[in-house]
Amino acid sequence: AISLLTLVTAYAVRRGGKPERTAAMILVSIQVIDQLYHAISGEPGIYHNVDVVHAAIDIVALAAIFWLALRADRFWTLWLGALQLIATLSHVLRALEVEMYPIVYAIIIRGPFWGQMFLVALGTWLYARRRRRVAEPTISRQS
Repeated sequence: AISLLTLVTAYAVRRGGKPERTAAMILVSIQVIDQLYHAISGEPGIYHNVDVVHAAIDIVALAAIFWLALRADRFWTLWLGALQLIATLSHVLRALEVEMYPIVYAIIIRGPFWGQMFLVALGTWLYARRRRRVAEPTISRQS
């Protein structure tokens, strides 16, 4: 995931607009904070109970993505927020469903991140394509 995130972030920084770069930085922040948490706590990320730190990370990321979606003129930011909402609500689901298999909790928490990386890459590609079209000179027909 780190390698793909690095590629997507580099692409967004190089070719994207402000919303694409901001979204990439939010995703990088999620990963960096998660890695720091595991390095400091020494916990490998066992999903038998609600992970309060991951829940807090997801809530902050949801707020940041919600803020971005309100200000950006990009449709994909809404999808980015929907995926983050799934990750955030997974903690509530885990608290309510105590017999949930840990692997299911792990997938619901981690799975949306892959979709989010795809959306940032897609949004960057769409933005770059839109800029190329605007920059292309139009060929006028002479009669």
